[in-house]
Amino acid sequence: MEITGRFTKDLFSRDAFAIKLFKAHEPIEMPDGSMESSFSVKGVLPNTVLDITLEGEFDPMPFVGARGKQFTFSATSCEEHRVANRSGITRYLTSINGIGETLAKRIYDMFGDETFDVLDDDIEKLKDVQGVGKKNFELIKEDYMSRGAAKDVYAYLLPFGIGMNKIGKLYDRFGKNTIEVVKEDPYRLFMKGYFSFNVAEKIFKSLNGDSLAPNRVKGAIFHVLYNVEQLGHTYCTWANLLDNIYKLFSVEKLPKSERVPIAEKVRSACKSMEGKEIYCRTRLKDGTPIFYRAVTGYAEYNAAKEIKRIMESSPSENRSYMDDIVDAEKELGILLSPEQEAAVETVMNSQFSVVTGGPGTGKTSFQKVLFNVFERYSNDGIMLAAPTGRAARRMTESSGLPSGTIHQTLGLLATDDGDFINTEDSSVIDTGLLVVDEVSMLDIYLADKLFTAISRGTKIVCVGDIYQLPSVGAGAVLKSMIDSGEVPVITFTKKRIGIEPFLTSSGLKYGNSSIAINAARINHGIKEMDFDDSFVFIPRDSSEDIVETVKVEYEKALKEYGDDETIVLTPYRKKTATGVNEINPILKEIINPIPSHVNSRNKVDNMDLYLGDKVMFTKNKGELTNGDIGYITKIEISGKSQIVTCDFGDDRIVELAGTELDCLVQAYACTVHKSQGAEYKCCIIIIDPKHEILLKRNLVYTAITRAKEKVILIGDIDAYTRSIDKEDTSSRNTQLDDIITLEMSK
Repeated sequence: MEITGRFTKDLFSRDAFAIKLFKAHEPIEMPDGSMESSFSVKGVLPNTVLDITLEGEFDPMPFVGARGKQFTFSATSCEEHRVANRSGITRYLTSINGIGETLAKRIYDMFGDETFDVLDDDIEKLKDVQGVGKKNFELIKEDYMSRGAAKDVYAYLLPFGIGMNKIGKLYDRFGKNTIEVVKEDPYRLFMKGYFSFNVAEKIFKSLNGDSLAPNRVKGAIFHVLYNVEQLGHTYCTWANLLDNIYKLFSVEKLPKSERVPIAEKVRSACKSMEGKEIYCRTRLKDGTPIFYRAVTGYAEYNAAKEIKRIMESSPSENRSYMDDIVDAEKELGILLSPEQEAAVETVMNSQFSVVTGGPGTGKTSFQKVLFNVFERYSNDGIMLAAPTGRAARRMTESSGLPSGTIHQTLGLLATDDGDFINTEDSSVIDTGLLVVDEVSMLDIYLADKLFTAISRGTKIVCVGDIYQLPSVGAGAVLKSMIDSGEVPVITFTKKRIGIEPFLTSSGLKYGNSSIAINAARINHGIKEMDFDDSFVFIPRDSSEDIVETVKVEYEKALKEYGDDETIVLTPYRKKTATGVNEINPILKEIINPIPSHVNSRNKVDNMDLYLGDKVMFTKNKGELTNGDIGYITKIEISGKSQIVTCDFGDDRIVELAGTELDCLVQAYACTVHKSQGAEYKCCIIIIDPKHEILLKRNLVYTAITRAKEKVILIGDIDAYTRSIDKEDTSSRNTQLDDIITLEMSK
């Protein structure tokens, strides 16, 4: 439907999207049958003071605001009525950013009724008008031009659910041809990351295309392969690929004979995509056809080749370092176990090695002695790296040596979509010894980049805990390296579960702590726990009781450990009363209550974030990595937008604005997955039966091992014991281990 009238008030705007009050020339029938002439309008709306005709539809359901029940008109297109006379033209000009009343009159005086023709065809002529400086001209040009083709692009794409930032990238790339390019092949743009497969489907169906068109089949293949990666797999079998495509196309219940033509189209599409969008391979262990996204297949095969290169980059040694180890122990005041001493010798005699073990098994003490021994023989330097900023800082605290994230070490720059690109500062890692911690968090892409960057002669030690949650991204790098049987592996264990003590750098017998004892027991499927002041279980039956107890224990922990060293961990972000999104606002009120007077200087627009809030950054961008935690220290107004300053520690005081603010969430509580690589003095862990689908042995183990001094488990004891029984047996489809074995045999 079409409506004509004028905007009377701006209610909200972000980028090109806006909500405005609208006054129609004639009363309009609302969805409930009432007649109204004033209502709100949302969409890509111009800043105009002139009459305008909008095309779109009213939302079927009203909302209740300060003015009572109101309906909102969703505009899909706009046509401004630009009146060709002095009054109308100057009035319109004043709506353009950079043009006031005086300048509007000067522009009209120079161009008269042809003003709009000049703006459309030769806007550079504006520079001849007195008062239009260089900066002012750029403001005018940007605003006016955005009301042309860009406006149409936003209006076309927004109804499909594409975000403003994504539309902006499309327009930057394709300009006025954007709509034509999108219509031509939305699936190609999906595969290039401009929008999701579901969006591509909506666009394609709006064009009434052939349901088995080659571009749609290609998009479906790529979508399936991308989705299996989100589950941690690097590849997909032919049978699994077909099954998923049948489900996408809603033909899974058809007789097999009727699905054969679809299978043939999938096979044909795979052949045309081979080597470009996908890799078609055979599984090494049994010859089964398997399929990768091209970037993933390359990463898996190349990582294996790079591991071989590193292992063979220097002649292997077989000498004894025991005298040096004993001297280092005396110098440092650390007593290693025989297995730790043997580990130091193994690393010193190897170019590539893996060290794995749980908390309290002596990985930190081993590293201290290793560094001391290494420096007796080499001046080439030691580098430390970890997947997250918190893990890297922990390495520095325990070793006294500088460290950084893997991305910083590699010179990788995070892009707006969370990917990484090489910068001009990217270079090979040229050092004597590289120690990488929390390797269980490495996905195949980052592992490939890391191993490729290591120079000839550099010795690398990969340290991780095989019992922790695997990487969020595709692959099982740590497990694969161990399973290959080709990489030297040192496994730190205890002779008796939770009994064998090891001295930490501070002299604490961490191996005897109840945290380490219970963590070791979990790994062995033992449900019995040792309870003491450092390991507490508070039984609660309902989600409501769990929440109330969390509040009480959180307040106590804050007094003893402080905000920085206290965290609440839970499996889910959404869905339940004990998920992160529900728990965070409750904890916030304890530490940083919502101010009595809320304004733009103490609240982030359209977000439940306030000055002083503890926040997490959820993307990789610049010097920030996904999972970094900081505090909002300042909120400033800059034009129509806000600039939010956050202190993330380590002198990282960062200003965020625009879409960057969407990457901030409250961080009083977080998911167990997000806590990986971090340590806190006190961890409060929620065990809610409603989370049982995720409550498995490795998740509980990961949560418990985030705590350095105290664990408080709150919830259902039966749910806890059942989680220990549920060993995560779901293996990931990856063949890095087999490829390593194959490469080493050549």
